[in-house]
Amino acid sequence: MISTRELRMQLRDILISLPGQLKLPFDVNYISLYELSKTSKLAIVYINGTLVLELVIPLLNPVELTLYHIIKLPVRKEQLYMHLTPECEYMAISKTHEYYLTISVNHLMNRKN
Repeated sequence: MISTRELRMQLRDILISLPGQLKLPFDVNYISLYELSKTSKLAIVYINGTLVLELVIPLLNPVELTLYHIIKLPVRKEQLYMHLTPECEYMAISKTHEYYLTISVNHLMNRKN
């Protein structure tokens, strides 16, 4: 197994090698195992007599997004009017339009709590 100290050292090495403005969702110097378990996913696999621990940590990209509420509007095509139903209720888009994210009402409500 790996100690908390060794894990912090490895996370520091990973943080240094991250491309662009990507960041870890916690402060590497003060991360506790409890906080790490809340933000990460741990998978344990048994391969050829060896336990392999896979720790999946989401990365943060500090891009500012603008949230838009998608409203259904009728669309006219020749003599017909139709309503297009969007797949999501909200969409967040970066100023450069390089990044976007579709969001449901349930997702928004969970984030507010």
